[in-house]
Amino acid sequence: MRLAVLCLAVAVAAPSFAQNSLLKGVSLRAGWFNGFEFDGVNPSRVRLKGYSLGADMTISQQPWTGSKQSLSLTGVFAGRQQSGGDADADVYRLLLVNRNRVKGAGVYIITGYGYAEARPRGGTDFAGKKDWVRQYGIGKMLSKFDTLSELGGKYGDLAKGIAPFVEVSYIDGTRVFRGWQFELGFRF
Repeated sequence: MRLAVLCLAVAVAAPSFAQNSLLKGVSLRAGWFNGFEFDGVNPSRVRLKGYSLGADMTISQQPWTGSKQSLSLTGVFAGRQQSGGDADADVYRLLLVNRNRVKGAGVYIITGYGYAEARPRGGTDFAGKKDWVRQYGIGKMLSKFDTLSELGGKYGDLAKGIAPFVEVSYIDGTRVFRGWQFELGFRF
């Protein structure tokens, strides 16, 4: 429910942000991370899962190859969506990400490499961890012309330059960081 509210808030705020030229080349993302189980400090099993928020800033683009490089910052807030016996931790990732368009397929391939840190909260049974991680995924722009401006009328002006997308990624690294990430976002 909180994820749906968060996605709705980003969708409502996105048009006003798009009018600001400072956001050109920026993407905002919201989603869900589902990690794999790993051994905690005691002989317990820990699994990190929760909503994620992220932003990307384009640092390089090659239109002739359909490739775009960006600096990507993501926060995963595991355990905040429920109370009880779940694992509570915050995971932060800073990655250099390449998104390479597949000609004629309408999708793009995601590869990334960077640094991550996991910080347990509220007595969660594992030691904090810092390590290098990799990202492998696939994404798709959700609008036929990669923009919402075709809506026309007053909405067309507000949405001009916004491109909604969906991405599914596998995050690889030490066991604490491994898992699947599903995200929806807006590219400005």
